[in-house]
Amino acid sequence: MGGRDDGPKESFAGQLPVPEHWWEASAVVQSEQDAQVHEEARGLVVAEMAAVTLADRLKALRESESVRVHLRDGSLVRGAVVVGNVDHVIVHEAQVHHLVPGHAIAAITGLPRSVHLDDESIGFVSNWRTAVRDFLGRQVSVSMLIAHTVLTGRLSWVGHDHIAVIDEGGEVVIAWSAVVDVRLPALSIAASSTS
Repeated sequence: MGGRDDGPKESFAGQLPVPEHWWEASAVVQSEQDAQVHEEARGLVVAEMAAVTLADRLKALRESESVRVHLRDGSLVRGAVVVGNVDHVIVHEAQVHHLVPGHAIAAITGLPRSVHLDDESIGFVSNWRTAVRDFLGRQVSVSMLIAHTVLTGRLSWVGHDHIAVIDEGGEVVIAWSAVVDVRLPALSIAASSTS
């Protein structure tokens, strides 16, 4: 006769047959559980993303990756990554390497997705001071936040929170927080990284 057949569809060895509506209910429950699992996974991903800092993503940069760095003074640096670090990035552009402090980055493309690393798990990480000290006594150009001011001279000092450059007027001390870009000759970086 016509109509719905709620009769048993399958049975398992030694068990009673299971009616169709039980299979449907099981599918609904499984679907709801799947949705809960997906929502929990999404929550975990969002929580992990919230812990990731710009420093984590800068550190995850790999050599030769292409980036565009928009600086706080409005200028743009684009090129291949030489070094990505927690507080700076060095980018090769033409015959110059740009050491860009993390505080000077307004926007950047090409950053890999990363997870947050606790300081203990990273071990020793060099910082901008370590990178700049390799160029003591060499010719550099320093861009500052003061109306696109560029100071070119011999790097004479690298302190905890400042650098100094000697130009034709004498030594100029620059607060690191005012620096947006330190341009270093590319050949100098290649030579210092191999020694």
